[in-house]
Amino acid sequence: MMLSLFTAWLLPAKITNKPGSVFRFGYIFFLLLIFCMNACGSESSPNNPVMTAELLVRATPTALSSPTISKLSIPATSTNVPGFFAPVTMVSATAQGSNSALITGTITLSPVVSTPTPRPTEPAPTVTVQAPTQTPHPIAVNSIFYLKGDASETGGRELWVADPKGENKKKLVEGVQSAVPVNDTQILVTRLTGTGDKLQLKFLEIADGVITRQNVLDEQQNGSTRPGISALAVSLDKTAVAYTKINFTAPTFTLFGFEFHPEELWLADLNFSGPAARKLVNNSKDFIEDLHWSTDGNRLAFIHTFHASTGAGYATEIWSVDKDGTHLAYLTGPDEGTYQGENFRAAPATNLLWVGPTELSFQSYDQVHFPLWIHDLTLGKDQARPLSLNADSRSYHYCEAVRRYAFIKRGPKYDSPYEGLFTVSVDEPGEGPAPGQLFDGGAKAVFDCKGDNLLYLDGKGQIIMAKLNKDGSVGTKVKIGNYQYSLAADSFAANYGSASIAPDGGAVLVLPPTTNSDKTLTIFRLDGSNISLQDANFPLAGETADWYDAKRLVLSSPKQGGYLFVLVNISTSPGTITLLDSALQKVVLITQN
Repeated sequence: MMLSLFTAWLLPAKITNKPGSVFRFGYIFFLLLIFCMNACGSESSPNNPVMTAELLVRATPTALSSPTISKLSIPATSTNVPGFFAPVTMVSATAQGSNSALITGTITLSPVVSTPTPRPTEPAPTVTVQAPTQTPHPIAVNSIFYLKGDASETGGRELWVADPKGENKKKLVEGVQSAVPVNDTQILVTRLTGTGDKLQLKFLEIADGVITRQNVLDEQQNGSTRPGISALAVSLDKTAVAYTKINFTAPTFTLFGFEFHPEELWLADLNFSGPAARKLVNNSKDFIEDLHWSTDGNRLAFIHTFHASTGAGYATEIWSVDKDGTHLAYLTGPDEGTYQGENFRAAPATNLLWVGPTELSFQSYDQVHFPLWIHDLTLGKDQARPLSLNADSRSYHYCEAVRRYAFIKRGPKYDSPYEGLFTVSVDEPGEGPAPGQLFDGGAKAVFDCKGDNLLYLDGKGQIIMAKLNKDGSVGTKVKIGNYQYSLAADSFAANYGSASIAPDGGAVLVLPPTTNSDKTLTIFRLDGSNISLQDANFPLAGETADWYDAKRLVLSSPKQGGYLFVLVNISTSPGTITLLDSALQKVVLITQN
């Protein structure tokens, strides 16, 4: 139990410069909550995933019974359950067998579109794999979108827009729960209606800070503990959006002491002529989360789970469905096999990423290991192949141009020492764990990878930009600035700040950790030289910094109980600095990256 909590402590969704005391307080609260639930018996009966689709289940021909395995669920945020800060609960789920014989089986969640009877013996489909894009493309943006406020508040947040210079700010919509840009003039929002009991999926077109066209694509009664519509994922050709929608007609199930309805998978065309929403996947139980379009835009991968949000210790399954609702298929999880004498589970799976039309990579956490997996749909197997059995949970970065992952490797246990920066190809031949290739034996952190440009922190506390060759060998190396980070003795609690490469690969931003003597945002060219910025009357030190497009980034900086939102434009020399906005509430940038 203590190990579960400690592991969850190590899995931040994003590297920030916040003090750790708040998180430690939260996990002391977790301990008290677990004790209370164990003492009071607050858990309801097990709820097992229910779907309908053909799948391969590893089991013996004669013994199909499944053992019951306890798991720990820790949602990442408190917004899912009002009044709770990351609640903890013990639940039960059913595990699949682990023997090698293959049989066909079913679970109950079927696509709405009728499909031919599945044939397990059909040959794998022929797939034409396109060559990866060698150079990232710059993103042209005419409007800067951002949200002000807290999504957990009854009235939702406000959607604001500014021009490319960060000026002429205008409020577009109130009551917003989430927002996803489609392009530089169009954006999707989920918005509460005037009474707050319904949630609309709206498609907006913006020109000169004004909504010129809009359309309600779908509408649903809002949930009391989860949004009625969520998990928006725009298709690669920008013609449709996939999303989850609460199924209020299905029976509820109990989680964290609250009643939840299940979620279904829907698709809507992006147009202004009328609603065209349609259901892709029925679901009478559990949640559907984390939607991802394949690189050819033909299918969606998603996570199916009994639990809400992310955390450590609960089982997840990965499924996929074609964009027309056909070929719903279980892919893999939660059991991923035994390697080097240890069992590995997707508990949970996270960070799904298609690296080809039928190749899906993902990470998993099982409270001890942090492996990286690759699953090829054409192989017809129900277990993924491990590319890395253990690494720092925050370090995996995909380098598209060379089709390799870079990561900080460590030994087989959570407390093993780090072994340096390794890379591994997603096309690595073989069946078992990929060996990986050493890139820098002293490296401490990986920040980013664009194309074949790999940005990381070496053992001396210096930020390095390196070329990664397709065979895993090291190309040129360039020092970015002259930082000498103070490296913490406890690698799990180390705060390395943040650094990232511009969307076009042409510049690097560095936001040092709060423990560093120099905490100011700096920007560099790829040759390591500094890009000068004009003087500003407000600080350039902050919590987060994000690229908005190839030439602009936004810094969020807390000040006097509120926030400053600062726009930095490097298209001129020196770069210009503009106060984009300030507010007492949280200000969140909406990006297309």
